[in-house]
Amino acid sequence: MSAVARFADAFWRPAEVPFREILFDTPLQYRRLIRMIPFVYAWGAYTALIKIEQGRVLQAPLDGPLWPIFWMEWIPWQVGGGVVLSLVGLGGVAAVLRPRAQWGRVTAFLGIFLFLAMDYSHRGIEHRTYTTVLLCFFLALIPSLPRPQDASEDIRRRALLIAFGGVSFTLFTYTWAGAIKIWGVVDALIRTNDVVFDFSIVPLHLLNRAYAHEHPLPLSEFLIDHTALARTGFFAAYYMETVSLAAAYRVHLHRWWMAVLAGFHVLTELTMSVFFLPATGLLAILFFLTPFARDSFNWRAVVAELPWFGPLISALLFKLDGVAGRREKVTVFALDECRVAQSWLARAREANPRDDVCFESGSSSAFGILAKQHPGLRRSRSLVSISERDGKQTARFDAEAALFSSAGLRGIRGWAFALLLIPLPLSQLGYRALVRRSRGVSSRSQAPSDPA
Repeated sequence: MSAVARFADAFWRPAEVPFREILFDTPLQYRRLIRMIPFVYAWGAYTALIKIEQGRVLQAPLDGPLWPIFWMEWIPWQVGGGVVLSLVGLGGVAAVLRPRAQWGRVTAFLGIFLFLAMDYSHRGIEHRTYTTVLLCFFLALIPSLPRPQDASEDIRRRALLIAFGGVSFTLFTYTWAGAIKIWGVVDALIRTNDVVFDFSIVPLHLLNRAYAHEHPLPLSEFLIDHTALARTGFFAAYYMETVSLAAAYRVHLHRWWMAVLAGFHVLTELTMSVFFLPATGLLAILFFLTPFARDSFNWRAVVAELPWFGPLISALLFKLDGVAGRREKVTVFALDECRVAQSWLARAREANPRDDVCFESGSSSAFGILAKQHPGLRRSRSLVSISERDGKQTARFDAEAALFSSAGLRGIRGWAFALLLIPLPLSQLGYRALVRRSRGVSSRSQAPSDPA
């Protein structure tokens, strides 16, 4: 294993057991990955080369080049531009025709990266190409890939985990954008500027954008007349951006989250004439070819996995009937060393559980067999819930395990439904604090008393 492969393997090892099982069928996902690579690099090369039409890419900038192409100050600009264009063309063709060869992917990434540096040396850096550059970079880190029939399980898993890192960073760019917007709101409140809660500014902003063009955009006129819908879209955009990274770990959301984000860019173009063509095209490619999407579409599972609000919406629509909207076999394991988990297990058993939910101790043989198959299960020191549906297993931990496994039990529906009102990350933090406190009390009670 090369040094780059070892680094990538160590860096992304924590993603091996996330909230949802990402690697559910590695042979199928490996074939999808090889099929996706040519489209990603072809789109990256296309978005770079179409900028040649503007005529200034091959001209030396007045203020000097950006750091990736600092070496072009020492040679004629046209010669350096020819070298970069050759990298884009040669690498793009190689990555399309030989997606399994690492040298082609590396050459294509370098060509795209250096070409964008040439373009941005003239007009400043644009963030609309971040997603394409990031995904091309991560795919270039994957070592040369054997044919699907010759690839071992270790090779498939390493390649898929690096690709998953690229998809995660692609969605992270949206989370970062949403976090910056929220920080702007917080900063305004710190400065006692409550204009951020004056939502009448939203239609005024649309009005200014509409009259900035000779012909107002059709959707902007519609939203100006329907201000409530415009404000709802404003909140939806904040939500979609901020929680995008969480969607990377939810395999039922992968494909459809990409579609909604792409639609968000299209609506932005129709509303304010701000179009992110490179990002929109890449999202469309991921919608059709992402290796991490489930084969079947279950709209109830998609709704239930929405970050923050998914459990609440699922409970309201499907009457507290589990994450998939219908019965699934669930086994809940309470680890022996956790008093909170044992107390919850006793209450759940007394609550007349459903036929499709059973409760076991963490010392049972069933949990030992699962832990040998999935060593990551031992990272939990409290509750572990294993859901099985259509021959596929999903693991949930701590507060998430208690929440989804107890939603249909009599006697504890009230507090389970109350937990649904709290965003899952906050529920996890509260649950872990309770577990740590119980362990502290238990260790003090078990300590030997002072004979003096």
